[in-house]
Amino acid sequence: GGSVIWCHNDWGLEDTPNWLMGRLHANNIFDGGTHGSYQHSYYRYWNTGLKVPVSTGTDWFIYDFSRVYVPSAMNLSVEEWLSELRDGRSYITNGPLLEFSVNGNGLGGEMRIKAPGQVRVKGKAIGRVNFNELQLVQNGKVIHTEKTKLADGHFIATFDFQLSVDDPCWLALRTPPPSVPDNAELKARTPLNEYGRELFSHTSPTFVDFGAKRIFDVSVANELLEEMRQNQKFIEKRGLFADETEKQTVISVYREGITNLSKRIASAKKE
Repeated sequence: GGSVIWCHNDWGLEDTPNWLMGRLHANNIFDGGTHGSYQHSYYRYWNTGLKVPVSTGTDWFIYDFSRVYVPSAMNLSVEEWLSELRDGRSYITNGPLLEFSVNGNGLGGEMRIKAPGQVRVKGKAIGRVNFNELQLVQNGKVIHTEKTKLADGHFIATFDFQLSVDDPCWLALRTPPPSVPDNAELKARTPLNEYGRELFSHTSPTFVDFGAKRIFDVSVANELLEEMRQNQKFIEKRGLFADETEKQTVISVYREGITNLSKRIASAKKE
């Protein structure tokens, strides 16, 4: 009955099968280190239609402002806060504060349109430190940017426009991602916050479905499927367990995830 959060982004092996089987409720990133970026976890899951809410938090003691936020009522309870997080109505940041809506649907909304058309996207970021740029992301690609402006002692960036949508997709708001060591695509460092940490912020996705059809990228799904198969082989060969029952309990997590995703891929190919 608890809320389960996968920590440290893409560290570990069993996040994918557990997301596929609905055992997790949010996914941490930048919680005590980089350990990859958005494209190594969130974007792959969202591109296969999985609703994976963003989350973060300072790993131990206070050395950063890494926090996850959800819409709140005046007398918000722990249970209500966790419910909002599980529903994906969240954004993460260690600096800039974000606002985002699609056709009036707020953070983490799910909306359906009948056919290709336009949706109204509104985004806003505000921060004490200059975060340089606000970015609109569609299916993992930045499709619109706005530079920051100085206003009343803080920095702000906004947009409000009609976006043409031709296929089911997801949309999210972010500021530029922090650098990742040994990653050629993510070498650029972002500005530093008051604790000397690279700035980041990102919303959970808003899915735009066409009727009952949600985005499902077969190529990404096949990558995840192969990873699960390789991870299962690794566990079977290298894993240390108290007994065979314990081992098979872990292996069953992979078997369930592989079966689930294989069926989804087969179904998608028939459409």
